[in-house]
Amino acid sequence: MKNGCQVENKIDHSDFWKKAAITALIAAFFAVLLFMALCAVLYITPFGDKTFLYEDMKQQYVDFFSYYSNVFHGKDGFFYSDNCGLGAKMLGIWAYYLISPFLLMFVLIPDSYYPVAVTFLIMLKLAAMAGTGSVFFSYISDKFPVEQEFGRVKRQDENGWASGLFNCIGLSNIIASVAFAFSGWMIANMTNIMWLDAVIMMPVVLIGLFMMMRDEKRGRIIYVVSVMIMVVMNYYIAAMVLMFVGLLAVLLCFGGIYENGIRRFFEFIAATLGSLLLDAWFLIPTAMSLMGSNKDHSGKMASAFAKYLPSSEAIGKYISPIAVLPKLFSMSYDSLEIMEGMPNIYFGAALIIPCVLFFFNKAIGRKTKVLMGIYLLVIMMFFCIKPLNTLAHGGTEAYGYLYRYSFVFSFVCVTLVYLNLVNYKGIDLKGVLISGGIAVVLFAIAFLSKPGFIGNKAWVVNAGVLCAVEVLLIALSCGRNIVNMGALAILAIVLTVDISMNFICIYRNSSMNAETETGYMAKCEETRATLEDIRSEEDYALGMEWYRIESTSPRTPNDSLHFGYPGTTTYNSLLKVENRLFMYRLGFNDNGLYTMYEEGNTRCADAILGIRYIMNGVDYEKREALSAEFTTGDKIPELLECIEDTKNPFEAQEMLWNRFTGRDDEVFKEAECLQLNEGDNEADDKGSADTCIYEIHPKISGKLYFYMNRDTRADRSLEIYVNGEFTSGYGNASCQKVLDLGYFDEGKAVTLEIRAADGIEGLPDGMVVVTEDLGILEGVFTD
Repeated sequence: MKNGCQVENKIDHSDFWKKAAITALIAAFFAVLLFMALCAVLYITPFGDKTFLYEDMKQQYVDFFSYYSNVFHGKDGFFYSDNCGLGAKMLGIWAYYLISPFLLMFVLIPDSYYPVAVTFLIMLKLAAMAGTGSVFFSYISDKFPVEQEFGRVKRQDENGWASGLFNCIGLSNIIASVAFAFSGWMIANMTNIMWLDAVIMMPVVLIGLFMMMRDEKRGRIIYVVSVMIMVVMNYYIAAMVLMFVGLLAVLLCFGGIYENGIRRFFEFIAATLGSLLLDAWFLIPTAMSLMGSNKDHSGKMASAFAKYLPSSEAIGKYISPIAVLPKLFSMSYDSLEIMEGMPNIYFGAALIIPCVLFFFNKAIGRKTKVLMGIYLLVIMMFFCIKPLNTLAHGGTEAYGYLYRYSFVFSFVCVTLVYLNLVNYKGIDLKGVLISGGIAVVLFAIAFLSKPGFIGNKAWVVNAGVLCAVEVLLIALSCGRNIVNMGALAILAIVLTVDISMNFICIYRNSSMNAETETGYMAKCEETRATLEDIRSEEDYALGMEWYRIESTSPRTPNDSLHFGYPGTTTYNSLLKVENRLFMYRLGFNDNGLYTMYEEGNTRCADAILGIRYIMNGVDYEKREALSAEFTTGDKIPELLECIEDTKNPFEAQEMLWNRFTGRDDEVFKEAECLQLNEGDNEADDKGSADTCIYEIHPKISGKLYFYMNRDTRADRSLEIYVNGEFTSGYGNASCQKVLDLGYFDEGKAVTLEIRAADGIEGLPDGMVVVTEDLGILEGVFTD
């Protein structure tokens, strides 16, 4: 009887795609089974009240799904939406967030059930990822009969004891496919749902690449079409995939793997450019939509970021490869990694030794080992060298998640694991022992680097996993039929436990501020009920004027887009900087990502923005306001030029009020401010380097408002006290806005104290304190 992995050298490809599809379905099924089991263990909906509504899934994507549904039901615009901030063109939103075919389910599902829908959306994408990965692994094990092309994989004897899918090749395929679907990058980014589609397509693109390199029938067509689809599904991650596919093509063409390497390389370049050219209908409008957005740091946009708006970019840095090693191990998720962490390269601690063993497998050609070793080294260089990392992100700094392409490293490692396992005859005891020793060294280096994000229990678990896998590989090297399959089956179980613990670790660390299903549903019902009351108002129904609606407690900054009403705030990566800057110049806070409407600014600000209704939970307040037509998105650039020379938000608001009404009102009366001290230059016991005390005398009775400009974009941690009572922090991305100090009578002395809690001497700028003359505003509306 032949060995469980031994097959005839002659390869029959007639039923390859059928068997590959069946194997892919099995891999996808196991991915679904594992994902749903983990949801049940963690009490995630539909098995409990917990959800995947955290981070950007909570803040952005669910609202975009609702907008997606609204468009399909004729309740919002496809190309332009009045409900996206001050009004915005939407093509960029569609291109970056909403092209995925998986989203069609949201057309049929009411938004109250989105928490459950999101769970199934993530499940489907992870299953698809396991499926396409499985097809790729089937291809490289079935289509490469030449040793220097990833080893000589020997087909299972059809009359053997383990034929068809139930052999070491099929089991290895499922192990590798599920491992990639549950790798660290995937699980850490499973709520960045739009990125996953391009990764799902990556194995198909690679199949097309290899078919084209080997002059197989329809290879070029498969490559061109798969690249086209990948780019449309998510151009951003697709660009990263193509960069690393290009690096692989260079190694394949000039590394001695193929003859006529130069010709093949130019064929690859031509096919890639052809794909992009065929996508020009999509890419050109998308590129135009990016102009002036948060992704555009050129011209006026660069000036706006440099002069006014704070930055939330996660600045890249040079790092040591040693610092990256801990991320190979299970439960290495870093709660700070969004802005400061290491690359997510985990692909299963149980697969580290099989990955290293690839380089000691005697059945795999030396050229292949050298090529893959160089490829991994190049990817690591992108992690460690700041300019390369910036290049991989399109030449800009990322807004969080510094290493968005680290899934490439994991996929390459999983591929090496698969090639090692299916080339079973090349594994010997010596190679297993050497690989185990190298894994121990990696473990020791990672442990001694003392990363704060892995606890002692996690290190013990990882050590146990490595020991168990080493024993299994020793058994696998013995070459007995039943032992081979048994060892692989137990390896699959160990890997399942490994990736499950990693999944649980990531979810628990990421979901601390997750929205519950009941909380989400309750907020949706509350908002809809209030909106129904507002829309029953006679003047709203008549539509004689267009007004905006705002909420003092929105579910997210994208509430207006979600529920289909005109507002002022939105949060997305394609947000126009002009809209963001305009709101900031009117005195609303910018947190580095978006500028949000908050209560506490002046009534004049509300009036010129056309905010007629303020929702307060289940109730609402109706106010007089100008038409929102004055401040629609297309008019913002002109309005910014109008207020360019104003010194503070009060001047800007007054100038716009008079522009819109055709009047010449003095809306704000600046209070008399007397400084009572010169500032303390030595830090006190509270850490303050400066404490400036002022006596304020309002010129009229009314609400007193405070503002102090930034020192360019520099963050400060100031504390504002009014009559000895703490009022607010000030000066950083959490609070740089018009402050309502309270109602004070004309002439009454008010003590204002500003403490520099950051230990920096001096204040960023001179303050301005005003009282708003509501009589002027009310007079205009009563007239």
